[in-house]
Amino acid sequence: MGYSPRYAYDSSSIKEAVKNLKQNLCYTIYTEIKGIEVYIRENKLVAYMGGKIEEVTDSTVLNNFYILDTAFTKDMVILLGATGRVENWADSLFEGGKWWESLPVKKNYIFAVGSAPFYAYEKNSWLSAEKRARISLAKQVLTYIKSLKKFGPTGIRGVTVESTHVILRGAQILGRYINYEDKIVNVLIGIPLKK
Repeated sequence: MGYSPRYAYDSSSIKEAVKNLKQNLCYTIYTEIKGIEVYIRENKLVAYMGGKIEEVTDSTVLNNFYILDTAFTKDMVILLGATGRVENWADSLFEGGKWWESLPVKKNYIFAVGSAPFYAYEKNSWLSAEKRARISLAKQVLTYIKSLKKFGPTGIRGVTVESTHVILRGAQILGRYINYEDKIVNVLIGIPLKK
């Protein structure tokens, strides 16, 4: 999908949405995810201390793309696109039940969810949730864990460093859900396993 805020001229919104669609299709074709995150632990409490995980894609991997549908909402323009022609794209929609409550199970597939709060521009919420979903998926595929723990009379203290370096190919956004009560957007991502 490609996103853009609604501008005074729809042509400006569509131009930005097309640019975003191309970028998002590149993420589907090829995304390199690498970085580290650091956590500290004291007994059962765990706190995130920081880190940096990067997403890198290559715009040259996209040869062609097709716009399948366009939607205009009050605040946003959304383009549905694909890397190839799709005759009956609605027939290929993913049926995953209430995946925001429990991840679907499908043979030879890995799923992950990314969430983000409502931002001033809805586009930014969706893009953030998609990025978090890709990172979560990459961490499921491969995570290196280094941990240093100290056991003492007052409990356990420690530091854990998690790192990942994965290339995702064919990771697709399969579902979207807005939780209006908690003001969160959720994105389901999935990738087929190699046979």
